[in-house]
Amino acid sequence: MKQKMYAIQDIKSDSFNAPFCSQNEATALRTVRQAMQGESLLSQYPEDYRLFELGEYDDTRGNITSENEPKWIANLTELTTKGAE
Repeated sequence: MKQKMYAIQDIKSDSFNAPFCSQNEATALRTVRQAMQGESLLSQYPEDYRLFELGEYDDTRGNITSENEPKWIANLTELTTKGAE
């Protein structure tokens, strides 16, 4: 089955966190919102982070395909409790 690959970019360190797989953009956003709960760095400094789609992972064949450039999905400030309403 093919899944999309996503990663959160840390703007301050100019680097991407480890990628994660999700069914689609909606489920990736839900995963990130969950990670923003509590006292995480994501929840404390959402202005420092952005979510990107990196490509696809085929778990049947083990193949990873990607676009030339990561595709911007959202700024994490948009995913805060207030911004999600």
